[in-house]
Amino acid sequence: MVKVEVVGLNELKRDLNAFGKDVDRGTGRSLTEAGRFVEAEAKKRCPIGPTKSLAAGTGYHYDPKKSPGTLRGSITMLKGGDYVDVGVLQGPAMRYADVIHNRRGTAWKNLGPGNQGGTARIGEKFIDRAYDDNAQTVTDFFNRSADKSVDRFNKG
Repeated sequence: MVKVEVVGLNELKRDLNAFGKDVDRGTGRSLTEAGRFVEAEAKKRCPIGPTKSLAAGTGYHYDPKKSPGTLRGSITMLKGGDYVDVGVLQGPAMRYADVIHNRRGTAWKNLGPGNQGGTARIGEKFIDRAYDDNAQTVTDFFNRSADKSVDRFNKG
């Protein structure tokens, strides 16, 4: 007869369970951090308008008192359990955002002075570019979090 005795298995299970929970918490924090970062970057790349001419034909209600910065202010982050969405996710700016983000064409013909001659960052696909231009930075949020969890696990 062969007898195998494992010492410390319950402690190992407990430690691995704690490690898993720590990774989950870190991933949640990293998702939030990455989402906020991409949201801020998208706002930097977003046209400042809408100007009256940009809003024409899109169904977006132009209000000279409220419109400047409305699109930029409409970019938000929504975090779920295992995902984060960044974009114009609700509200009256959604239709305008679709036109100005996805279909440059004539919608970009009469950019206002805040969008002309300024930074090259401002332009179409501003939300996509906010992530694409910073993919390594976003990845680093998760890598740092994972490294911290591993370090805590290794220290016991």
